[in-house]
Amino acid sequence: MNKLKYKIFLKSGFFLAVILYLFVAVFWLSRGDIWTTADYQVLDLFQSQAIKNSLSSSVSPKIAAIVEMDETKKYFKQSVLDRKTYAKVNNFLTKLKPKGVIYDFIFRFEEGTDSNSKFKKSLSDLKRVYLPLGLNIHDESQYTPQEEKWNSRQLLPFMGTPIQKGKSAPIFAYPSLMPFQDYIKDDVTVGHINVQSDPDGVFRHYPLLLKLELGYLPALSFSAFLDNINVSIEEIIVEWGKEITIPAKAKNKLEKDLVIPINKQGQVYIPYSSFWKEKENSFKLMPLEGFIEYAEDPAYIGTLREQFEDTFIFISDVSQGGKDIRRTSLGDSVPLVLLHEAFLNSLLTDSFYKNWSLVEALILLFFMSVLFAYFANSKSTKNLYICGALSIVGLVALTWYQFIDFRLFPFVSISGSVLFMFAGIVFGVLQKRDLPC
Repeated sequence: MNKLKYKIFLKSGFFLAVILYLFVAVFWLSRGDIWTTADYQVLDLFQSQAIKNSLSSSVSPKIAAIVEMDETKKYFKQSVLDRKTYAKVNNFLTKLKPKGVIYDFIFRFEEGTDSNSKFKKSLSDLKRVYLPLGLNIHDESQYTPQEEKWNSRQLLPFMGTPIQKGKSAPIFAYPSLMPFQDYIKDDVTVGHINVQSDPDGVFRHYPLLLKLELGYLPALSFSAFLDNINVSIEEIIVEWGKEITIPAKAKNKLEKDLVIPINKQGQVYIPYSSFWKEKENSFKLMPLEGFIEYAEDPAYIGTLREQFEDTFIFISDVSQGGKDIRRTSLGDSVPLVLLHEAFLNSLLTDSFYKNWSLVEALILLFFMSVLFAYFANSKSTKNLYICGALSIVGLVALTWYQFIDFRLFPFVSISGSVLFMFAGIVFGVLQKRDLPC
């Protein structure tokens, strides 16, 4: 009797498909996530193709950059520019009326020099200036008295606690590199510029909020955006592992709620557009020495207004000798300031990538298992093999079309699961053939 049941079960492709699917589902559910590093590595290839074919996120004209390059340091004959140079840049920018000036490096304490005084005054003349600070990422390490002092005295005005939903799993941090205290006044806002690489060393995700002992500190680009639309951290809604929502209100100029997909730690997948050193579909960029030369010539004031007026202007060091040249999904030597620019661009253009969820992936795998079971019960195994081959081709096409539609599909995880179920079904079919009727 048992042998007869065994034959019946093996002859049922649907029963075998159910067993294989349950095995796959239990594996991913116990893991808690469908996403692996390999999935993101494959998406790097799709992102490169999307950029080459101009199918990536659009570029906002409201972002510009003034950069220090290797030529800049040679031009001024300084490896670290004198603060009088930055003061001169700020003074010129004041006349151009930008939305905000975002510095991508930290100005540490300096004695009361003339250059320092000029730079401090130039900051106060700008309407909106955003200075970064560096944080140390940690898990449960204790704060030192000095770090507590920094948090409470300097950073409290720039922190807040959002409305939170779901189980929170934020990234914890404490101050490490602080801007010179005299620069942090009512007319200057600070934010963090910390980014963490994925396990393979590639920078793909951007942390929007870091948890300090007295509240949450936003990323510098996020802080600049919220400040410009008159939204406080307390007004945003964080649903951990799903999304951050900035509610549309009359005072913030948003026509609809702005929804930012995030992972469990509050990180967003970086929606790159292109290398900003390219001319097309790229952020407006000008070398620092070139900006000063143009600004000193009245004939170019119209050109500068066209490029920098009413824009967010990033000032950063992108020289090859700089410390912020890292590996991203765009290449091995990319300035990290591009991450901050790309995220701000996504806010301005409302273009974010949303991950496929575990539930969505399991639903797709269920239908794939049913499809394999159907062809497994057909008279010819040829149809089953064709179905298996077309499934992988279809998953490649699905990954591409989902990517250009700003959906991230876990190709490796899904394909591996599909191949596992397909191999199990094929093995069952071959066993069924060998059984006596």
